Amino acid sequence: RFDRLLASGRVGRGKAWLATVLGLKPILGILGEGGGVVPVGRALGRRRVLPAMMEALRKQIPADAQEVRFGVVHVARPEILPRAKAALQREYGDVEILTAPATPVLATHTGAGAWAVGMFAQVAAIGAGAGQAVTQAQHMAGYMVQARTFCQLRLNIG
Repeated sequence: RFDRLLASGRVGRGKAWLATVLGLKPILGILGEGGGVVPVGRALGRRRVLPAMMEALRKQIPADAQEVRFGVVHVARPEILPRAKAALQREYGDVEILTAPATPVLATHTGAGAWAVGMFAQVAAIGAGAGQAVTQAQHMAGYMVQARTFCQLRLNIG
């Protein structure tokens, strides 16, 4: 169901129909300082969404990241939390992972079944001495996938 994405204008009727027929789950990212929503991937079927999200995260985390933290949110889909948390811990070890229901604004725009992974990375500052680090906002990313929707932000609508 692409009701919310159709209403927001993020997906046209043709794409929504085709994605529904094929079982496509898009991954959308909120990137850059402007916070624009852009497509960053897609998965064919629900089972492939989490691996696709992990791949999208891998591409966004800087190689020089000294510390990475994650947040996982959902819209009426709490069963995704343990699976997403386990996947993040397998990939990144014992890192901080916060979980919570999504905000009403996110829920309104994505609908029930959506879930998201947000990432915050600290990288070494250029010219910084040993042990000094600076937090760079451009290394923040969110991911979303929606189960009933063709949209996967770096929020998982899914």
